[in-house]
Amino acid sequence: MARTKSSAPRITNPVSVSGATRLSKGKSRAPAPPPPKKGRLSKRPAPSDYESEEDVPPRKYRIKAVSASPSPEPESDVERAHPQDGTSGTSHAPRRTRSESLPLHDVEPAEDDIEEEEDYGYGDHEGDNEEDEDELPEPLYDTETAARVAQNLVDALAEAKDNQRCLQPFKKAARVIPHLINPFLSIGSSIECGLRIDPDLTFEEQNFAGIKNMTESLCWEIKSFYDRISEMCPALVKAMDLFANDPAAFESLCKYMDKNANAARRDDCSRIRHHVLIYIDDIPSTLEKDERGWHNRQTARLLCPQDQLEEFDADWLRFANEVMSGVREIDENDLPSFLWDQTATDPNNPYAGLCRGPLLLKAMLP
Repeated sequence: MARTKSSAPRITNPVSVSGATRLSKGKSRAPAPPPPKKGRLSKRPAPSDYESEEDVPPRKYRIKAVSASPSPEPESDVERAHPQDGTSGTSHAPRRTRSESLPLHDVEPAEDDIEEEEDYGYGDHEGDNEEDEDELPEPLYDTETAARVAQNLVDALAEAKDNQRCLQPFKKAARVIPHLINPFLSIGSSIECGLRIDPDLTFEEQNFAGIKNMTESLCWEIKSFYDRISEMCPALVKAMDLFANDPAAFESLCKYMDKNANAARRDDCSRIRHHVLIYIDDIPSTLEKDERGWHNRQTARLLCPQDQLEEFDADWLRFANEVMSGVREIDENDLPSFLWDQTATDPNNPYAGLCRGPLLLKAMLP
């Protein structure tokens, strides 16, 4: 049965306009463009009533610490779908994102947002912060704070816990000082000697009581070490003032830094012994394996039994060929000659010089 054409009009895809749904009539099979998704901007520019950009009045923005661009209020879904200006909700003007800030010359601060600059006494103004040359510098801590900080350090050193917060500056400085100054530097000894050295006095006028083997070159070298340690660890300078009346506590702090410096050296040595092989060139072998053992006269004599050395020395090639061909048998009771010291052997005593061979001693003893 043949299929007849219907005279009814064809219904194409529904198109949504301003929230309503209608059916389009016609012969076009091209689908209508889908509406833009939520959060995605349309590529069509927004309609403007101004003929040129010069007609647009300037806007004023408030200056913020983060960005000079205004932060527009977010639109709700209702305002986006039904704007009050009568335009369709499917098209939006491109908005400026937060990351796109306007040029500074285009920003005019509002008059009510300008705050007066306050002077806290840190500026370089004439007549400000003038200090008297004869005035002594203020101490690092007041008396109460210095006593509390010193007691915290003493308690942390007594507990011997490296995770104490007050000990972290000393621990970090102690681990990095050997890397930057001298890998074999003793921090405690350098500080002890550096405190005694007066740069205004000559070497003969210095006080090195109780210090042995002090020379003039070593004196000024230690002084340079002490100055660099004080520069790299400012917390140590504060500790000198805190423990001015407690030398035992300051000595404990120096020992703590020496302990961490030694730990850093141990860690470096453990890494070096693995990574140093990278920088060693490969030593090529000059002797093939098939030329060792009974094929070489020197190694064959070391393998030859001690009681058969006379036959070996008479004709070593014949002796070696007999061993390799199986004509001459050598078992576990025929000990090789490298076990004996050939200068201490005795024909009447087979054990004289046994286990004293030079090759054996070099291989067994460090």
